[in-house]
Amino acid sequence: RSGTDISDTLVPAGARVSTKIVKAKIGPGGKAVLYETGKPGRIVGLRIGPASALAGSGRDILLRAYWDGAAEPAIDCPAGDLFGYSFGEPAVRSLMLGTTVAGVDYIYFPMPFERSARIELVSERPAGGADVDVEAEIVTAAAGKRADEGRFYARWRREDPCTPGRPFTYLKTEGRGH
Repeated sequence: RSGTDISDTLVPAGARVSTKIVKAKIGPGGKAVLYETGKPGRIVGLRIGPASALAGSGRDILLRAYWDGAAEPAIDCPAGDLFGYSFGEPAVRSLMLGTTVAGVDYIYFPMPFERSARIELVSERPAGGADVDVEAEIVTAAAGKRADEGRFYARWRREDPCTPGRPFTYLKTEGRGH
């Protein structure tokens, strides 16, 4: 089923499913909120197209997601990287994430939250750069995070150029997880 919508398999029994479609134009240095709620729930599918809008070696269109009012984003990375791009181009079509033949990026990892969620696309393109036109589809289920569930995190860091003679830190964190 790679490349097909599997969000129905991530919905807890009896939970109401909703789909929100957002069209956005993001100028250089701008951002667009794709989804925001002040109620418990879970993201079960996120699709953004066209894939060409997120492609490129600049990695300058970021996807950020905040769970439960956190000041720091739980997801903070170039959108293309989150969807499995390689060298700035779509490269993956798997069950959980990738790009469809029609050129739509998707991710189906469950992303539960207890009180609130916000997902946004951010352009780090310099002034005079091209606008980004996207259409996003966010599939949610009205079933909040259970006590025995974790949260979805995806972080990305860049150091360019790397500091000679100093190791690059890939991850520095505290708390439970795996």
